Amino acid sequence: MNAQAHIKQRSPGMATTQPLLLMVKIAELLANPARFFHPDHMSTATGGLAQEQFAAFCQTQTIGKRLNAALACELGVSAIDLQPAAIASPDVAQICNLVIAPDSAIEAFLSQVTAVRLQQAIRNCVLKADREQVRGVLGDAAYNTALREAPFFFADLADASVVHFDASAGLGAGAATTHSYVASIDKGLAQIFAWRMPKSFTETEVSLDDTQLRLFARLLASKGPQAGKGRA
Repeated sequence: MNAQAHIKQRSPGMATTQPLLLMVKIAELLANPARFFHPDHMSTATGGLAQEQFAAFCQTQTIGKRLNAALACELGVSAIDLQPAAIASPDVAQICNLVIAPDSAIEAFLSQVTAVRLQQAIRNCVLKADREQVRGVLGDAAYNTALREAPFFFADLADASVVHFDASAGLGAGAATTHSYVASIDKGLAQIFAWRMPKSFTETEVSLDDTQLRLFARLLASKGPQAGKGRA
């Protein structure tokens, strides 16, 4: 993921549609912030240790639980209040599967969202070198989405204000848009999603109207982590 690649290559497990099982997986994620959260959110808790050293200490049996508990306390993890009844909603369950997904699945989905949001800028790339640069950031599948699917199925989800593709921004547009959608459904899940991302990815608020929210839900259903797919 280049600049975005600091998202840890771990996940609490497979996607599921069972509310109680989702609760267990989210609880596991919240109980192990050093394992699952982005290093950006731990910079004040490492006590001067390198992130790799701090994460290694957190995995030890002797002090791992205490360090993770201290980090969770500092981040305010206890403020997250999710109820099984809420997770029973299909929209919420889809988001839960996204926030607990393996990093490869999150990256693949953010690539798709970025492709849809920046579809106009991507189609504006006429030079081969520029097109290859876009492919390098998004991957072939998302690049093809921008050219073939997005104009027909997700045209209204595009950010028309962006006319030039900025490769240095990576998947930031996709992450910011996803964060805003998740926040429209559940603030607690939006915070969990933010913890898994580099801070810069979710600092920008994206305004989505009702039509765009419906389109994003369709995009998540068709391109997001699905029940039964993928292990950590």
